[in-house]
Amino acid sequence: MSREVKSRLLILSIGSLAFIWLGPKAAQAATISYKGVSLTPAIEQLVVNPDQTSLNYQVRLDNNQNTPLTLQVSTLDFKSLNDSGGLAFITSNVSSLKDKHGLANWISVQANTITLPPEAGQTVTVTIDNRSDLSPGGHYAAVLFKVVSPTGFSGANNADIDQVISSLIFLRKTSGETYSLSLVKKQLVRNHFGWPTKADLYFKNDGNTQTAPRGTIKLGGTSFILNQDSNLTLPDSTRLYETDLAAAKPGLLPGFRHIAISYRPDADGQTKSADISFFYVRPWHIAVLVITIAILASVSRRVRLILRWSAKVVTWTLGLLWRFIKALVRLFKRKLGLQESKKKVLKKPLKKQTLSTASDIHDGGTLLWIGLKADRQLRRLEILTVKSAKIGRRVLRWTGLKADRQLRRLEIWATKAIKNKK
Repeated sequence: MSREVKSRLLILSIGSLAFIWLGPKAAQAATISYKGVSLTPAIEQLVVNPDQTSLNYQVRLDNNQNTPLTLQVSTLDFKSLNDSGGLAFITSNVSSLKDKHGLANWISVQANTITLPPEAGQTVTVTIDNRSDLSPGGHYAAVLFKVVSPTGFSGANNADIDQVISSLIFLRKTSGETYSLSLVKKQLVRNHFGWPTKADLYFKNDGNTQTAPRGTIKLGGTSFILNQDSNLTLPDSTRLYETDLAAAKPGLLPGFRHIAISYRPDADGQTKSADISFFYVRPWHIAVLVITIAILASVSRRVRLILRWSAKVVTWTLGLLWRFIKALVRLFKRKLGLQESKKKVLKKPLKKQTLSTASDIHDGGTLLWIGLKADRQLRRLEILTVKSAKIGRRVLRWTGLKADRQLRRLEIWATKAIKNKK
């Protein structure tokens, strides 16, 4: 014999906690319908001043069925359940979850039970008493309408489901309300180092009044509106706001990118700013880099060989040019009559006095030029000797070697001059 399991399921949970999702356009939703019952408005935002004794607003209910409906009216406080926009309805027997921003104790309705004829509707007046114990700031509650007749319908598992729809009230009492928002967390949705497709921003309401964040997000020259659906953040709670960044064009080159964020509460003009930095690189950037490194590695040896041969060619060309210049100088000297003497001279270092005496015997012009050259070389030797004494022993050795080379050059020049004179 099988056991028949039968239970009653109550939507929005009368007597316990319930979770509802405020979708993207919940703040603008005007009408909701469920199983033949329509309710308007689904969300109502009201403002009350301290000098007002009460505040009224009306809820429209429509029966879209061909049978009459009996609805039971009640009120419940709610609070934020998580950062995704969920709400937790609080019943009177859950004292630990009562919220200081509740409004149910100040709400009254014209009747606890109403009957809707088939294909007809009715308006219900909801009154909010502005008593002295209602503190300034934000308060919120829900007016619930539960279908009691006909009774709930049965599901596939013999579970009776009770139908409940609600109208959410967000009240703001002036003369003491505060607005404060802080961006507590920010993150990007993207593939590794790719271009971001979405920005997730977590805002915390530090004030005493519910508010909707306003602002802009700028990325790559494109500006996006923050919280286009005007969703609310309740006091002392944190809520996630998602912004689609797919419309922003990614850059051509890789590198660091920055996202500029400016935000403020909807009723306060004080604007705050924040930014997000990220490194952007696309797969083809990495492919190009790898290919470039591979090409450079493969041709590096050839490049070194080419540079080596190029240096040799440049050196040979400069040497050839230097020889050509020297030949031109010799030709120029011959044209001017500065032919050197061809007489033989002793192969020994020449002194300044020897060169001066030889200038009287041999060709005066050539030997005079050689004497002046010798004077310059000897002066350089004196300067190098003085410098070497100041610097150190190593420079002395280098200076001595250089002096030997200079003296050998003078000897060669004098020998060539005597040979040319003969």
